Amino acid sequence: MATPAEDLAAYIATLEGLPAGLNIYGAPQAKVMAPAIVIRPGGTWMAQANFCAHLERYSAICVVSASTPEDGIAMLRTLSLAVIDGLQSPWDWESVEGPVIDQTTGVPFLANRVNLTYAGS
Repeated sequence: MATPAEDLAAYIATLEGLPAGLNIYGAPQAKVMAPAIVIRPGGTWMAQANFCAHLERYSAICVVSASTPEDGIAMLRTLSLAVIDGLQSPWDWESVEGPVIDQTTGVPFLANRVNLTYAGS
């Protein structure tokens, strides 16, 4: 059985207007090839929503090459809005965190986090 994150990753892959070569991962990976969207559990992963229901939190991590900050930020905005605009019930979004620069691989990348919720029963 697929997890909500895997289902969301598969759904995002069907959306129009995403950049060519976009990699979409339904779980954290040891190696991510940019541009990419990585779906992973959020900080507080599951919480009680109301009687017999729960709320799951996920993050869509958008990763792009940071060859120029302006282009990178524009691409992060495009990816973030594609995720937000493509959401369908029981998915919703809470916020989008600003870009951070990652240079741990020796190649600069920009990344941001789209904070999502999934209403389970």
